[in-house]
Amino acid sequence: MKDGSTQKRTIKVIVKAASQAIKTVTFAGKVLTNGRAEDDGLQNNRLWTKGWGDNTTTAKSGKISVVMNDGFKLKKIEVGSPNVVDGKYKEADKSIDGTYTWKKVKNGKKVKLNSKDYSMIGVKPSENEVIEKKAFAITTPIRVTYVDKKAKRTYRETFYITKVQK
Repeated sequence: MKDGSTQKRTIKVIVKAASQAIKTVTFAGKVLTNGRAEDDGLQNNRLWTKGWGDNTTTAKSGKISVVMNDGFKLKKIEVGSPNVVDGKYKEADKSIDGTYTWKKVKNGKKVKLNSKDYSMIGVKPSENEVIEKKAFAITTPIRVTYVDKKAKRTYRETFYITKVQK
């Protein structure tokens, strides 16, 4: 205080354990891990296929569901499909945004996984050719965009589902 005296005050502090923005992402009722299954005690309900491991399935489609932790808001969910026209990538950009065409899907709705493998690219670099082949596994990216309510910032996280051939 200005006159040199002191006062005693009590401050109540509420502390929460640091948590990730996304609580769970599930496909066909099974958790996509991204390293979270063991942390959340969900290891018995993870998307997993014998001989292939985490985030693999033999299903062609399933419901996608995202649950956010407190303080975060789900903005959108998108499913990526290869950006290919007439056997060639449509854009020269090889980033994940240029390699895929993104389709917005609603939380809790059924999504169809990619069925063609376009992993072989660049056989003829001048033509940016894509070779179709029978693959053992085909990956589908799931992109989750969310907002941190407190910081008022938008973030994006990508999960991958690998469909293995029977």
